[in-house]
Amino acid sequence: MAAFVRNAQALRRCPAESAEHAAIRAELVRLAPALRAIGVFDVFTPTDREIAAMIACDG
Repeated sequence: MAAFVRNAQALRRCPAESAEHAAIRAELVRLAPALRAIGVFDVFTPTDREIAAMIACDG
């Protein structure tokens, strides 16, 4: 969970068109199913629209 939060914060700091943004986005998508499996997204909802859209469909 900590890795997801750290990556979510980092995503907001880098330009959308950067390679770093793409790499962080891929990592968030990779981590999302594990967090969903333990019910994190049943209790917490991301406030960032980009992240919310990513986790809605895992990618």
